[in-house]
Order: sequence, then C-alpha cells, then structure tokens
Amino acid sequence: MISNELLEEIIYISKQEKYLTMDLIEKIVIDSIDKCDPITQAKFSGIEFDLSIPKDPDILAKCDVKTGKITCCYGSILKYVDDQGLRSSLSNFRIVGSILHELEHLKEEYKISLNDFESKLIQNGSSALIFDLVIDKYFPGVYNKYKYFNVVKYILEKKWNLIYNKIWEICPDEKIAESEAYKAILGSVDKFPGFKDKYAFTYHKIKKLYISSLMMGYNYNSELGTYNVPLEDYLSQIERLDVENRIDSSIRDELYFADLYDIEERMKYGMPITRQDFKELKKEYLKR
Repeated sequence: MISNELLEEIIYISKQEKYLTMDLIEKIVIDSIDKCDPITQAKFSGIEFDLSIPKDPDILAKCDVKTGKITCCYGSILKYVDDQGLRSSLSNFRIVGSILHELEHLKEEYKISLNDFESKLIQNGSSALIFDLVIDKYFPGVYNKYKYFNVVKYILEKKWNLIYNKIWEICPDEKIAESEAYKAILGSVDKFPGFKDKYAFTYHKIKKLYISSLMMGYNYNSELGTYNVPLEDYLSQIERLDVENRIDSSIRDELYFADLYDIEERMKYGMPITRQDFKELKKEYLKR
C-alpha cells in the first residue's frame, strides 16, 4: 500500500505533467519495504538508478533477488514518459506499478516460507528455475566448465531469453507480481479521501489496469468460446525442459479444485475462468 502522503506527491507531480523524480521513487520503495515482512526487510539491500536505456526499453525496473537490490531503469522511464506523454497521472501510476512489481519478487522468499499453493507456484514459476532448466536441457554438465563458460553463457542467455519472452505472461510468479502490484495501487487510492470523485478518470483507468494485470496470459478463443488456461499452458511448456523432474507435479492437480478459489485468485494464479466470470469481474470493478 502507498501512503496518502506519497499519493499526494504523485498527484501533485502528475498535475504539473511531470514524471516521478528519483527522490520520490526512492521514497515509494523505502515506504513499501517498511511495510513488508521481516524476511523481505532483511533481504532488501537498497535501490539504484540506471540512467542508460537497456536493450529492452520496456523494462522500467528490475530486482536482483540474490543481492536484494532494486534497480530503477530511469533512462527507460524518461523514454516511456516521452513516448506516452503525461496528460494524466496514469503514466506515473504505471511506473509505480513496475516498481511494486519488482518489490513483489523481493517478497518471494517470505511467500515461499508460507508453504501454501502460491508458494508452490512461485517456486515452480521463477525465472531462476527456468534458467536452470534450460541449462539442464541444452548444456548438461557443460555450463560450469570454465573452458566453455563464455561461449556457452552467450548461447545460453540467448536461448533463455527466447524461451522466457514467450512464456513471461503465463509465468506464475510474474502473474502474481503483476496483479499484486496493481492491487496495491488500487487499494491505496481506494483509501485516499476523495480520490474516486476528484480524479474519477484516473481512478477508472487504475481499475482497468488492475483488471488487465489479472488478464495477463489469458486469450479468448472466439471459435471455441473459451479462454485458455495460463497455468496449464505454462506447465505444458516448462515440462518439456524439465529433464531432471524439478517441477512439482501436484500443481497441476490443483487445477481440478479451481472452483475453491474466487475469480480474482483464479486469474492471479492463471487457473480456468469462463467468459461469464470475466464479464462479472469487469462489471463489479467498472461500476464502482
């Protein structure tokens, strides 16, 4: 959740058609970390700002879960704002969403300790695991040999990028991080006095951003009249790489009990939904 004081700063800057400053981004990160569990607080090692534009300029923030460092890709943010414009505060809230998404990845060690279904999804849906699976599949026993390290590392990273870019939207830990980030923003503005009435347009768009985060990885097949199941798609693709049987097979079993979860939980986890489910979700959120 974002404090009212920081929301006021975001709104004030946005009304002047300016982007988030590095100082304000750092405040948002520190404020969010202060509200986290002790494991995440201990893991966090600071925030840094990268003024260059990475190969993928759509990346606005990154998290190194090993070091606990959050990197704000400020060069990408400047490009993003320049491309999108700032006619409303929406662009700034999208930037905040990217930051909070990475903070969700930092929380994963704590979430895994809870030993529930979500912890299983995170353990079996992380980019680190997929990277290891690619090594096992394509370079068994070679990657750690220093003689081949540079060549294999280059080929491996290209291979991993191709695979991961294809499955990013259906990857469980990415879907969870995206939906939780925008849920936090929506929850924050819901509690901000007068926001719904005073900034009705932005409020409506933030709700749409949250719905879009839940819809990540879902595609509607008009011929069949059904949505795909992102979690099933993910497991089917990742099992092809799993030569060492690392994936927890009990995850697939949970798909049979999807009705035990509410619609938002099902969508966050990539479980089956119907067209009617989605219509009711949109109606519920967009009528407010």
